[in-house]
Amino acid sequence: MREPVNPRRRFLKMLGATAAAAAAPAPPRIGPEHYVTLGRTGVRVSPVAAGLALKADPLIASADAGINDFATAEKYLNGQHNRLLAQALKGRDRKSIFVSAKFQDGLQNELSATTEQIVDRVYKCLERLGTDYIDGMLIHNVQRVEALDNPAWLKAYERLKADGKVRFLGASTHDPKLADIVARIVASDRYDLMLLSYNPTTEGNLYGSPGWPQIPKLLDQAAAKGIGVATMKIMIGAVAAGVAKGVGPDGIDPNDIVARGKYLDARIAATRWVLSNRSVRVVQYTMTGPETVAAAVEAATTRARSADVALARRYDAAVRGSGCPIPCPAPCVGACPVRLPIPDVLRFRMYADQFGMVDQARLEYADLAPSRNARACLECTSQACVAACPEGLPVKRLMRSTHPMLAQASRA
Repeated sequence: MREPVNPRRRFLKMLGATAAAAAAPAPPRIGPEHYVTLGRTGVRVSPVAAGLALKADPLIASADAGINDFATAEKYLNGQHNRLLAQALKGRDRKSIFVSAKFQDGLQNELSATTEQIVDRVYKCLERLGTDYIDGMLIHNVQRVEALDNPAWLKAYERLKADGKVRFLGASTHDPKLADIVARIVASDRYDLMLLSYNPTTEGNLYGSPGWPQIPKLLDQAAAKGIGVATMKIMIGAVAAGVAKGVGPDGIDPNDIVARGKYLDARIAATRWVLSNRSVRVVQYTMTGPETVAAAVEAATTRARSADVALARRYDAAVRGSGCPIPCPAPCVGACPVRLPIPDVLRFRMYADQFGMVDQARLEYADLAPSRNARACLECTSQACVAACPEGLPVKRLMRSTHPMLAQASRA
């Protein structure tokens, strides 16, 4: 004879099941044992850094997962990213977190910003971040070697450092003149931090650029001088979401951020390969959700495998020709009759197409002078840019369609 159901016993059983579920193992995280020393700064940081995000949640999840290196920029979301990061920093031990902030307007190219303007912009960034200081102050996306010796930039840093608002000076670049810019950073005794593009698909050279074999040697020189080296854009097109098919175990793009929750095997493989270079300390990630945080944690807590290079190569082959490599020697610029910044324009397009960061793309495109945007392509009859592209991209068609995509909304 079956015993009657005891409601109280059933309730207690349900409570027990709930408690068991609540006691499930916490997700993997990066512990202090995985941290690395960031060059002569002496600071211990996670081997992956959380960069651009569209919401605060991925940044909060990154901090919860043990990531203690965060990169922001006044340009990200027109300053709103600073406020998103402030939410992730709230209630945490500020001294245990490394925060770098990037600045570029009037610095990377035209060199028009004054010392006073730079200082003021840093203070406004600090206000949005809700912190008293930033650890790293980076001149972002350097496009001219001369920018690294800009007196206004260097004086602003010295003033801010003396006031306890900035600890270290850095520079970043993914420009076609990458090797020259990196060499200048290394030769200078001013820079503590360096952020550049670097990836595994050509055995240490960059995507589509076997002409840059000096980069690995320059990285070794940077490390020897105590410069903390971090890398970004380690995959062609940065994410190439929805482009590569049949690469992952289930035939889904392993780096698909748009679809969410699928495989990020190729990104993990590329990260592990980059971090296997002892001269590189950190890989910087765009954080879009829990799956990218999990991928960052896995990449930072596991060793490089022999299969990583093979997977990275497969991914590179699958996406090659679908997007502009970052960086690229950019022979298209020299071929262009008016020398438009084609790599920059196509990078903004990539932010919109592949990251879904349409507003960010429009913001950056709007900052181009009218003579520098893709409007000129609408009436151009030359095919020189197409012929010059080492990736075989339909450069002219892409430039023509990018202008109405980004310019129309930027005026609204």
